[in-house]
Amino acid sequence: MRTRFGMSWLLAACLCLPLLSRAQSPESNYVVSVRELSIPPKALHAFQKGIELLAKKDAARSLPQFQRAIAEFANFYEAYYKMGVADLKLWRITDAEQAFRKSIDLSGGQYAHPLLALGAVLNYQQEFAEAEAVIRTGLDLDPTSWTGHYSLGWALLFLGLGVVRFEPPGRGGEKCPRSASADDRFRAGSTPAR
Repeated sequence: MRTRFGMSWLLAACLCLPLLSRAQSPESNYVVSVRELSIPPKALHAFQKGIELLAKKDAARSLPQFQRAIAEFANFYEAYYKMGVADLKLWRITDAEQAFRKSIDLSGGQYAHPLLALGAVLNYQQEFAEAEAVIRTGLDLDPTSWTGHYSLGWALLFLGLGVVRFEPPGRGGEKCPRSASADDRFRAGSTPAR
């Protein structure tokens, strides 16, 4: 009996202790990869400085910071992505496309942000078929991205795949009779059905 009580107390402690531990609080739930640890401090500092300048809407001054970060760490695909964002803000579309493509190459296609951004650029350049493929790849990595779904919608719309035709069953292609608009119903004194 005593052993059983001791084991159940131990089980409860093991299950509840992680919930009470500060070490597993949401604020410290960040995982650091070996790659992130291998980025030199100078590159990280330049990258952070570039992000700060970009946040202050100073894209022109952020570009040299991202270039410094890349000079310090050649495989810094996040810096290439942010450099593409800065180029977009300066309306340098071809430079932005090149930066996004370089970021995709360096990340092995495993970083969703440049894929989705490249898709938006391709939409702007009216290369909708390539945009659709790139955006779908990005959405496979980040299915919650509203910008990705928005860009995909544009690509599909202009490819003619986003148009859905509604035919009520049994109508044989006839037009649906128009119902009275909400304004007409309110003018007539009726209330909308709930």
